[in-house]
Amino acid sequence: MREQVKKEQRSEEHYACRAVLALGLHNINFPHESRFGWLCGMNLLANGGAPEFDSDDYRGAILAELGKIPNNAELRRVALEICDLQPDTTIAKNLIQNFMENRKPENTIQLIDAFEKTIGKVKADNPTICHLDIYKAAIVLKDMYAGELEECGDVLGIND
Repeated sequence: MREQVKKEQRSEEHYACRAVLALGLHNINFPHESRFGWLCGMNLLANGGAPEFDSDDYRGAILAELGKIPNNAELRRVALEICDLQPDTTIAKNLIQNFMENRKPENTIQLIDAFEKTIGKVKADNPTICHLDIYKAAIVLKDMYAGELEECGDVLGIND
């Protein structure tokens, strides 16, 4: 029983460390540190110190929950929302768990599958929809998300 508790504690510490690294809280010169300062205490950041795992200002349980989000961009986005709200630990953990349960597929194949299912359902409900309508809708969506798509292409190095 005691070993199980220690193992779970180490696992939570691992996730908290992952969040600290993803948020740049380990490096005072990292540009994101002040946006996420509430998670480890702005005083620690203002004084140039790294977050301490036993500090009263360190929100390890929230960081551990954030560290379970596999995508760093999503982790940072959720962390910003948490820092804006500054909820108590239980509410923060519930918000993060809710996000994880309702997150969109990150795998491209899953996303394509979700699109195909949605299009199939819409076509079944509206038999007058043709391939040209689907194409036009895809173009509108592409235009709506042009900025995000371009940024993604830049990150992947596929934009000219």
